[in-house]
Amino acid sequence: MRIVALSDQHGFLPDVPTCDLLVVAGDVCLDRFGPFMAVHDPYQQQAWFDRTVRPWLAATPATHKLLTWGNHDWCGQMCSFRSDTEPGAWEFIADLLEAGSPMLEIKLDTPAGKTGYVVVASGGEKRPDIYVKLQLGSGKVG
Repeated sequence: MRIVALSDQHGFLPDVPTCDLLVVAGDVCLDRFGPFMAVHDPYQQQAWFDRTVRPWLAATPATHKLLTWGNHDWCGQMCSFRSDTEPGAWEFIADLLEAGSPMLEIKLDTPAGKTGYVVVASGGEKRPDIYVKLQLGSGKVG
């Protein structure tokens, strides 16, 4: 399996070689528009994402693609992208919770005071556990 992993791009979208899995691990978006930090206008950052990142992802020769938000991807924190998530992903999380998988609550340093949630899925006897980060606007699952 060929995996390409990227992070902290801050608007730089490189050519990606053919791979089985592309992981974009946060900070994909521009964090400045002129002299202003994009946090001042996450909807402008979302428009840039829609106009620039979506076509880049679509053209990337990867069988599977996974993108997570970073602490500079304010549009991911302030705008809704829920419709981009495969329905099966929410069913998977619901199944984990119904099966008794623990959900950890984590206090984040950035942004200060925000709470993060992680569901722990047991990998079994010979495999490591899998940690699934949830981006919850309301702080509630459901």
